[in-house]
Amino acid sequence: MVKTFVTNGVVSKGYDGAEAIRVNEGKTVATFQVGVSKYDKRAEGNRRWVNFQCKVVGERNVANLLAMKVGANAHINISGELDVESWTNKEGKTMKTTVIIVDNNGIEYAASRPASDNKQPAATANAPAADAAPGGFVVDDEDDLPFN
Repeated sequence: MVKTFVTNGVVSKGYDGAEAIRVNEGKTVATFQVGVSKYDKRAEGNRRWVNFQCKVVGERNVANLLAMKVGANAHINISGELDVESWTNKEGKTMKTTVIIVDNNGIEYAASRPASDNKQPAATANAPAADAAPGGFVVDDEDDLPFN
């Protein structure tokens, strides 16, 4: 398999009213689709969407995904392995599709999480402190700085 990264992908809405993240009954596999807007001079407006099927495997990994509350239109980064899955359709024809098998802890938010019901942005582990200067440095006393 080939190591694959998707940066700033957008989780697609579920097809025909289905949930964006689909989980099997045993909660051991979750599937979803993520799209990335790419430049294409032949496309209308010079942009087109490239879509990837993604699969999260294992109870713990699925639980982590669900705990993140990733949903439609969430911007995420993904690391995983590119794989080809095959199946037989109703007509007996073998079908194939490429899928990203997401690594353990291979999903993170690429942008701020959607605001919760109380409209307060969710805190992130990498977010700078509220009183942080540009670059994330906290300035206690500007007089102590060796430069102005």
